[in-house]
Amino acid sequence: MERPADIYGPFTAAERTTLMTFVADVRRLGKMRFFDQVPRSASLNWGAEGPQATMDEPDDEAVRAVVSAFRQIYASDEPTSAARTLSILKRSVRARSGADQADALEAIRDLKMWLNEILDYGIGMGISFDDGQHQDRVDAKRILDTYFHGKYLHSGNAKAALARRLDNLEPWPRYTLYRVMWKLARAYWIIANVAEFALLTPEPAADQLEQAA
Repeated sequence: MERPADIYGPFTAAERTTLMTFVADVRRLGKMRFFDQVPRSASLNWGAEGPQATMDEPDDEAVRAVVSAFRQIYASDEPTSAARTLSILKRSVRARSGADQADALEAIRDLKMWLNEILDYGIGMGISFDDGQHQDRVDAKRILDTYFHGKYLHSGNAKAALARRLDNLEPWPRYTLYRVMWKLARAYWIIANVAEFALLTPEPAADQLEQAA
């Protein structure tokens, strides 16, 4: 992936803008103070007064600031998301046949799988609500969606009610939120590195663009 001229076909102007915006958004995200405050551990102990949760919470202001920036990269339907970026890279690799094409496509698939694995694993602990008749499983992806749209970006909806239920299970749901966001941000940084290399691909000459049109 560090030899873009041998791997990628030409990017359109719109694709270049998307890649550049994605890289800038990821770099900005990585510098946000929330990531210096993400707790490294959490615990739940039983004492004389019942269960006691222990976790160093990030500042609420830092969480709210990072969620807005994070969602632009995390949500696949956002125009400059990680998913959209990987799709652009994949299309470009397919447009340039060569000896390295298969390896490049595999590398892009591995990056996508890495993102999925982070969400699938969470913190290695599952959460479910059981009313005696039904079990409602809440995985890491749903925890992020619930807190994003039921607490930090929106409120007063069904997801807000679930966010309150999750908060009652402290510290694990919020610990999952913080740690998964931290892991995903690290993965986004690597993808941004790949996108930066891809942007080194020479732009097509004006006459080539006219022929393509």
